[in-house]
Amino acid sequence: GDDNPLGMVYGERFIGDHFRDYLSDLNVSSSKIYIYWQQIEPAKDEYNFAIVDAFLDQMVEGDEPIIEVYSGSTWATEKLCKGSPPYDYDEYYEFIYDLVLHCDGKVKYWQRDSEPFSNSEKRWPSSHWREYIETQREFYNAVKAADPDALVVGIGHGGHWVDGDPGSDPLWEIFLQY
Repeated sequence: GDDNPLGMVYGERFIGDHFRDYLSDLNVSSSKIYIYWQQIEPAKDEYNFAIVDAFLDQMVEGDEPIIEVYSGSTWATEKLCKGSPPYDYDEYYEFIYDLVLHCDGKVKYWQRDSEPFSNSEKRWPSSHWREYIETQREFYNAVKAADPDALVVGIGHGGHWVDGDPGSDPLWEIFLQY
């Protein structure tokens, strides 16, 4: 509800499970799922929005859903993981645009590729920081073109802090300059 600051992250293992009753019981109106490019577009120009629809079909008036999109794909990126540079930024833009358009204004918040630069094989590699910034730019532009009222959430942080600053400070400083 409006007076409840809590939200629920369903996680990247969402397979269409019914969870809305639990949100209602907790008076929670914000929920988030993680999806991979591969799940929605398993092959070029072949979309399967079933998982997104299963999430959105549970939303009720006043809900503020969040969808985070990992750029991992077997055909469109270097590897299937929680963030990898697209081979073709036009393809990526088109995918994000089509996904947001499909959601028809039902998703208020959009985010991508959480916790970059964490030195994990499962996340965006720090050596590709320029591509990360370019991908963020394309993501933002595609979301706003498809739904001008949507809000794009900035990058996530892996939780490593040193004296109040992100542990990957040089990369964050570069990102914030763009």
